[in-house]
Amino acid sequence: MSGVVHRSRGWLRSQRSFLVLWLFVCAAAAPPRASAQVFELDGGSSSLFQGSGGSLGVRTSTYGAHVDFGLLESHPRFGFAFGGPRWGYDWQAGDQNIPFVLPTDLFDHSYYFLGRGLGAERKTSKSEYFFFAGATSTGFLVPFLNAASPESPAGVFFFLHKWSPKWRFYSRNILSQTQTSIQSLEWDPRKDIDVGFSGGLGSNEHYLAGSFLWSRDWATLRASYAFAGNQFRRITVQEPVLTEQDKENVQFDFTPVQDLRFTVARQNYLSPVNEFSAPGVTSLASADRAAVDSFGAWGRAKSFELYGSYFISNNSDISSRAYALGTRHSLTSKMDLGVDYLESSQQGFAPQHSIIYSVREHITPRLDLSQFIVQSNGQTTVSYGGSFLASLFSVSADYQTMYFPLATPGQPPFRQILTLGVHLQMPNGVQLNAETNVTPGGRVDYTTYGSEYLYGSYSGGAAGAVRSTGFYRNVVRGRVVDIQGNPVEGAAVLIGGQLAFTGSDGEFSVHFRHARDMKFEVFLDGFTAPGAYEVVSAPSQVHAVAEANAVNYKITVRRVPSTKLPQPPTKQ
Repeated sequence: MSGVVHRSRGWLRSQRSFLVLWLFVCAAAAPPRASAQVFELDGGSSSLFQGSGGSLGVRTSTYGAHVDFGLLESHPRFGFAFGGPRWGYDWQAGDQNIPFVLPTDLFDHSYYFLGRGLGAERKTSKSEYFFFAGATSTGFLVPFLNAASPESPAGVFFFLHKWSPKWRFYSRNILSQTQTSIQSLEWDPRKDIDVGFSGGLGSNEHYLAGSFLWSRDWATLRASYAFAGNQFRRITVQEPVLTEQDKENVQFDFTPVQDLRFTVARQNYLSPVNEFSAPGVTSLASADRAAVDSFGAWGRAKSFELYGSYFISNNSDISSRAYALGTRHSLTSKMDLGVDYLESSQQGFAPQHSIIYSVREHITPRLDLSQFIVQSNGQTTVSYGGSFLASLFSVSADYQTMYFPLATPGQPPFRQILTLGVHLQMPNGVQLNAETNVTPGGRVDYTTYGSEYLYGSYSGGAAGAVRSTGFYRNVVRGRVVDIQGNPVEGAAVLIGGQLAFTGSDGEFSVHFRHARDMKFEVFLDGFTAPGAYEVVSAPSQVHAVAEANAVNYKITVRRVPSTKLPQPPTKQ
């Protein structure tokens, strides 16, 4: 027991030194007057990581910071970050996500790793630079807690140079327990063609890849080929263990007419398998290779939608086949009917099949109901779901059919997963949330968390409009005005399914963990502003990006006579 106590005290001393350093950096780099402050307090628990914890963050118009502490799987975890612009660079000290995307990554743009240290980024009209010095880390990222555990020392230098409008050069270099140096070229000879080349070393393993992208309104072709060593990884870290594209990868999307679409694809994956000989030391024992061939078709005729998908999966352990057929019919403007047939077979196991009947009712713009009847291998089950969206709270329960191509032998690759979500917006910026998470293995876990916002004087934006559920660097911001250009207070917008309201100056600002494109809707029935409105102009999609590069979207609405009801948002 004394040895355990000694190690715990040593861990606390090391983490305390990190905190002292972080506070010193904050004091040295922060501006003398922080007149645009938003404080955020988060806390909660999650069965996904078997733990709980909390986070305290602060945002201003010039910098952001947070400190986190929690117990995950009975181990104390600590996190911190401070970032802001200085001397022409965007600085980030502490825990951070470091993207590692190559121009040959046509099928997945989510490659990244986690680091704890000091990073700096600078962008000019011709070049982009990124430096990092510190250590790789294993992250524990949930909406209420961003904690990490350092692993191995690492130095990073990423560089992009635009030689001309058609040629770009990328250099990705990492010095750590294994070395990575990958150089890339990207060539855009025409607007509809993109060609990429990448080559070098990844974790001391050779890597060479080429890609070709051709895109038109009616068809898109993505093709790449990669030569990768059996133990290739962009960087050797414990987490995340990301799957790489390997050998030939092709996907062709064809839309001959507006309501008919076909997709044919072949994907090859290389998934490293880790062994851990000691804490903080990662070794690669082997790699798992898998191939997935798929074909899909979708069509619409009047009030009917039909689809079909076929999958063939092969890995080192097992091969499987699966297909899905289904149809949707809009019986009325408020009721949809659906039937799905799913069948799968795995080598050495009996085939499995299911029929799913679904009914969805759009009762009001705020209320949807759904019912499901599932017949699977001689058993019948009945399930219910729905969603309700209001200004102060929202709740949803739905069943989604997901395909797991590399499922455990004997387990069906098609699974119907129940997803739950509850969001409660309390006065004074307090939020309560509960949601379910689906793991890659198909297990459903829960996450519950709460947030509270404390606003200082914030002359740079609408403090009352902030509705972010976590302290993230990527943001979508905008302003809602009437046709005379006056701000509309209490306007409601849906960004990727997340509800936000405008403040007295008509502005809203929502933060997200990842940079990505999202659907944008003006939720007219959710306006807290008096009267009825209709949309004059608004984007259908928005993009969450780093705050320094965020676009200020403009939405224009028009006041209509009270006898005219507002239009409901478009159904997804």
